[in-house]
Formats: sequence, C-alpha cells, structure tokens
Amino acid sequence: MANPFVNELEIGTIVEGGVFLLAEWSLDTTKAGAPYLKAVLADKTGRIEARYWDVTEEVTSQLETGSGVRIDGSVEEYPPGSGKRQLRIDQLLPVAISDFGDFLPTAKRDLAEMRAELEQLLGGIQNPHLSALLQHMFSDEEFAATFTRAPAAMMYHHACIGGLLEHSLAVVRLCSFLSDEHPELDRDLLVTAALLHDVGKMTAYTAGPSLDFTDEGRLIDHLAAGVLIAQRAIDALEGFPEDLRNRLLHAILAHHGRPELGSPIVPKTLEAVALHHADWLDGSVRGFLDHVDREPISGGDWTRYSKMLETQLYRPSVQPLEQESDEEEIPF
Repeated sequence: MANPFVNELEIGTIVEGGVFLLAEWSLDTTKAGAPYLKAVLADKTGRIEARYWDVTEEVTSQLETGSGVRIDGSVEEYPPGSGKRQLRIDQLLPVAISDFGDFLPTAKRDLAEMRAELEQLLGGIQNPHLSALLQHMFSDEEFAATFTRAPAAMMYHHACIGGLLEHSLAVVRLCSFLSDEHPELDRDLLVTAALLHDVGKMTAYTAGPSLDFTDEGRLIDHLAAGVLIAQRAIDALEGFPEDLRNRLLHAILAHHGRPELGSPIVPKTLEAVALHHADWLDGSVRGFLDHVDREPISGGDWTRYSKMLETQLYRPSVQPLEQESDEEEIPF
C-alpha cells in the first residue's frame, strides 16, 4: 500500500504502515487512569491529531519530537458528528527519515525564482540609507540563507520551508501597488518595512526537522525580535537618520495592527497603516488557501472551523464544463 499523505486521510481510512513525522506528542490518562498518547502527525500536506490508547512505556520511551513513526491504525470522526478527523493508532514504531522532502511543506513558488526577485528588489531601493541597510543584512550569507529557508508561521499561513521569503515578497508587491496608487507613501520606506516586517520569524521558529517555536519565539515573539534584528543592523551603519529609524521600526512593531492581534502598538504612520493591511491581506488569503488544502478532498463544500479566520470556509466543488457542439471534428 502506498504511503498516504495527511490530506488523503478521510474518515474510515485504514492506515497500514504509514510513515509520518511526529510533530507533537504528550502523555495523558483516561478517566479510568489508563495511559494514552496524544500526538500530532504531519507531512508536507498537513497535520492530523492522533491517539494511541493503552500505550506502553516501551513505546513512549523511544519517541522523539521531529522523528519519524510508522503507523497502523484507522481514521475516526472525533468528536462524533463534528466532521473532524482523528487517527486511532493500533501500532507505532519509530523509523528513521533520511529525506524530509515529503514531511516538511515547502513554498509554492520556486526558490530560485524568489531569490532572483529578492536581488532585483534590493537593487531597486533608491534611498541610500535603506539601500545600505538591506545590502548589509542580506550580504551576510548566514542571514540570507536563514531568511530564505524560514517559515512564516507554524500553521496559519505560509507554514512551510521558504514561507517567510514567499510571504515577504508578496507583501512587498502589494505595498508597491499601494505606492503606485498613493504617491504620498514613501515607497522605499514602505518596501523596506514590508521586506523586513516578519524578519523576527527567523529566530522565532525552527525550520526542521519540524516547524516549532524556539525559546526566543515563545519568550520574545517575532515582532519584538524583528525590531531587535533591524536595530542591530542599523547600529552597524554610520549616519542612519533617527527619524527614518523610528518610522521603520514602528512599521515593523505595529504591523499586526491591534493589541488583540498581538501588536504592542497601533499603526501611527501612513506606511505602517499600509503595511498592516497588506500583511493582513496576503496572510488571510493564503491562510484561506492553506486551510482548504489541509482538508480531505471528500470533505464537502465546507471546511472545518478555521481558527485564523474564525469561521468555516466555503470551497464549492468545481465541475468541468461539458462542451457541446454540433460541428464535426476536423481530422487534423
């Protein structure tokens, strides 16, 4: 039997020897006091919750987050009537994964294409201070490699290898469009802020063998981390204008828009307002698409509840149109 992908696991599916990444796991006890394993299994197509009832210490002593596991079991609906999938594990064996290509999602866009777009972007900044800042940051090979590989999230949108670069470039393009429509915007400042708005995610998330928070990500968060990264780079340059520094750091710090969305300060400059909405637009649309992609194909027109968008999402079934014609086919 071919190894199933997570997005192919429908309610009622029997899994025999399926290999998955153990993204999360913990032990709990039933009301009767019996131990059981709570786990999240993952591959490049998504994640699924799993339970292993009456698990033994022999099994759990071998488990390691981010490692591979071979599973026998079945997909059940839990809670009943919810339409939510849960994999009931009958047998679990740790296995080595030599190639994580099938287990970690990757950006939809080609990496080389995105790198070329980034180089073009860096060469197009006219403000000498902002140009020097970006050249200083991205000429560091370790910085550029980490920025290129980092995810933009753990789950909601662009939660994949290369997701940070993919999302940042999309926000840059939206901000460039806004600059064309509203020449009052400082294009170079807005584009620079768009490219760097999520730079803190370089240190907030791990990029393998599973996507997870780092200690810095949990304790500092990516907004504050991004400001610290940008400030250190500015400190390495001579003569960077204080007002330009303040406006750039403000845009990074305020890009979530509101305190309830995690922003420590609301946008107070024109560029910060534009950046917030461009970021929210790209994240929301990609978050919708990513949520739909994680759903089973036979799940119907409505998805499960999206925590990001706070509702179920509608994805109508698309049927190919049948073309009817009375004309005879020309044989060439």
